[in-house]
Amino acid sequence: AAARVILDGFEKSVQSRVKGDAKGLVTETDLKAEKVILEILSSKSNYGIISEERGLLQKRSGPKWVVDPLDGTNNFARSIPLFAVSVGLMDGNESLVGVIIDPINKKEYYGKKIIHPKFDTDYIPMLFLNHGYAEVDRAKFKALSNLLASDFNILKLGTTAVELCYIASGSVDGFICSGDEL
Repeated sequence: AAARVILDGFEKSVQSRVKGDAKGLVTETDLKAEKVILEILSSKSNYGIISEERGLLQKRSGPKWVVDPLDGTNNFARSIPLFAVSVGLMDGNESLVGVIIDPINKKEYYGKKIIHPKFDTDYIPMLFLNHGYAEVDRAKFKALSNLLASDFNILKLGTTAVELCYIASGSVDGFICSGDEL
């Protein structure tokens, strides 16, 4: 349902605003997609919910849904077709289930364990390098980029959810992220 909301809003006149001190963007589409997800989860589950735009909802002990209704808002707001819907169920630090939908490419990622082939060193490996919004995280990103650039093809798509799916499917060789704000 959220993927449909996002597709309906893509490449339309998008009003975005900066949220909080992190300087990340939020659009009306983020909020509409979040509303749809929260309505569904609230009606079908008694678990608490942590959502990127609204924070902790339904303060209950036990498992919690973790929701990023539009991962890659910066891309979405600029009409770059790299973004996703991400919903997972966590119990403490344990991931119980999750789904990531890449609406543009009509791909869903969920619950299948992937067996990776042996790492091949005959080519230059591809590595996602990412960072949180904090200045210290951006500084770490710069230092790591300089350190790794001669040995790796470094990529940054602007949507951590999709990057992690590419790691899980074996399309990319590694992922490094500095910071805890994604």
